[in-house]
Amino acid sequence: MGKTLVLRYAAFGDWLYAMPTMRALFDKGEEVYLHTNTKGYQIFQKDDRLKELTWFEAFHLPKEHQAPAVEGVWNALFERIRPDTILHLSNTIEGSGLAGRENPKHWNLSLK
Repeated sequence: MGKTLVLRYAAFGDWLYAMPTMRALFDKGEEVYLHTNTKGYQIFQKDDRLKELTWFEAFHLPKEHQAPAVEGVWNALFERIRPDTILHLSNTIEGSGLAGRENPKHWNLSLK
């Protein structure tokens, strides 16, 4: 059993994609620390399987302050928790896993 820090800033629907991953971590016996936004907090606030639940709303800050603020929060988490694994789930499906209209050559590819 190890310590896994899960990072996920997401909307309610986006959490549907991440739920199987969370369940797999719990089933594996991982000590799960979840850092999320308010929506993730609302979903997991009563989940006693989590070792710790923290949240931060970066998108309420001016755009130019978001990245430095998130970096500071995450660095503090890394330093305090000292996780064995960091699982960064933010922007995974939206940012790299889905074919967008800006790249139409991917629209006819198989799911594989």
